[in-house]
Amino acid sequence: MLKLRLGIIVVAANVVGVSYAATKLGTAPPQGYCDTVAQYDVIRSQANKQFAEDGSDGKWDKRRAWIEKRVKKVDDKLSKALGVSRDDWDAAASENEWGTACESEATEKRNKLTGLVQVRLDGVSNISDNQVQRVRNAVELEYLARLQSGKDAFFDPGKFSDVSCREAEVDGYRFVGCKMRSFTAQTHPDVYLVGHQGGEAIAIPYDGEAKARVAGATTLATREETVPLGVYEGSLPLVEFTKIRRQVD
Repeated sequence: MLKLRLGIIVVAANVVGVSYAATKLGTAPPQGYCDTVAQYDVIRSQANKQFAEDGSDGKWDKRRAWIEKRVKKVDDKLSKALGVSRDDWDAAASENEWGTACESEATEKRNKLTGLVQVRLDGVSNISDNQVQRVRNAVELEYLARLQSGKDAFFDPGKFSDVSCREAEVDGYRFVGCKMRSFTAQTHPDVYLVGHQGGEAIAIPYDGEAKARVAGATTLATREETVPLGVYEGSLPLVEFTKIRRQVD
């Protein structure tokens, strides 16, 4: 009975410890945590190169020891900066899902580097007919210009000569689907989610075809018809894609 009670006391103490660490460090990742996690990937990548040509029987043990030594070093540095043990901040990270927050932070940094407008949920809500028309016109003009230039591998003037766009509305979200066509053939529609920022229309590539077609670009069309390309922060709104296709195909 005493052992059982002691066990309960130990478990309770651990729970208190986790809650204390989580409370002290906060729900958001503290400064340095996301950088520490990112260094894990760097260390593993370095280990892959370090032991790539090692054909010895103990290769994997040596590799693991090499990684553990360097991971401990960055962990100890973070523990010192936070003033808590590795077990404590690891428990707080798990309890508060810091890893998810770090992934979002990394995605946001990558998006900023692309020059694309970052759009959140409020930026794809309450879209006006004018904003939909702006995106539709911009995609159509961009595709026609690329077809006519004949310099883009994704736009073959030998196969297609025209662009057709249609609009869709599914679960409150507004979309534009555009496809290239000729008398004898046509592509599947490329789908764009219509967004806005400060009232200005934003075209957000929604499916893989659209993303590949305009990869590397930051705007569509030119002059007064120009519409910025955007990227949605987080997971794109989940709607039934077949409902979009039925309206834009």
